[in-house]
Amino acid sequence: MTTIKQTLTVNDWPLTKAGDTGFFGYVVAMGIHPGEWEREDMFTYVDFAYSHDYTRYRLPAHDGLIKQLSEMLQGNIWELINADSFMGKVHITRGEQDYTVELP
Repeated sequence: MTTIKQTLTVNDWPLTKAGDTGFFGYVVAMGIHPGEWEREDMFTYVDFAYSHDYTRYRLPAHDGLIKQLSEMLQGNIWELINADSFMGKVHITRGEQDYTVELP
């Protein structure tokens, strides 16, 4: 058994206005932080890893972004199982209404 003791800072989502863009690395985890199990304390998050950096962001309530990131995570899981590698480093751009998640 492996025990992992993590202390992570949850960062605010950095792409706040149309035209904002960034490279985030590999999507390695997504989830719901339960807070104190009160609805107002819960939030969704995404974890990115690249090189030696590991970063967790609180996700905005945006269905399209969450769907695209979860598809990238699923692809990374299958790639790890089948080929012992990751495929999905992501670059994200915020538009007026939507986000675009692309492979660089």
